[in-house]
Formats: sequence, structure tokens, C-alpha cells
Amino acid sequence: MPYHDNVSMPKNLAPPAKKKKKSQEQIFEKKKKVCNCDRFKEHSKHHSKKHINEMKKLIKKGKSFDMAHKEVMKKFGK
Repeated sequence: MPYHDNVSMPKNLAPPAKKKKKSQEQIFEKKKKVCNCDRFKEHSKHHSKKHINEMKKLIKKGKSFDMAHKEVMKKFGK
């Protein structure tokens, strides 16, 4: 009987199952939500509510903060 065979080992002696690691995308999404809160507070002092709401829509679709800002500036301005 080989020593590396986990099938024949009792469950209480088998090595614990590995936890799934979060993907880079999941980590990025979480960081993006945290970071953008502060940026939107500062940003909303200089721009209209319409501007901010449109930016939020674009960010949810996957654009970065800066890309969304440039696009909205072309569309609505301040």
C-alpha cells in the first residue's frame, strides 16, 4: 500500500481540503468598491449628480474611474 494514497486513509487522517483562493478579479472588484467611495465623495464636490450617476453606470459595466470620467465629460460636461 503506497503512503501517498489518500483514498484508503480514514477521513479524520486525510489532509484538509484546500480553501479556494479568490481570483484577482474578485479582489480587484472589492478594492474598486472601497476606493471609489472616497473618490466619488471628492469628485461630487465639483460635478453634477447627473455626471456622478452616469459615471457609476459606466464603472459597473467595467470601465475604470478615469475612463468613465472622460466619457461622461464628452457626453454631459460638468
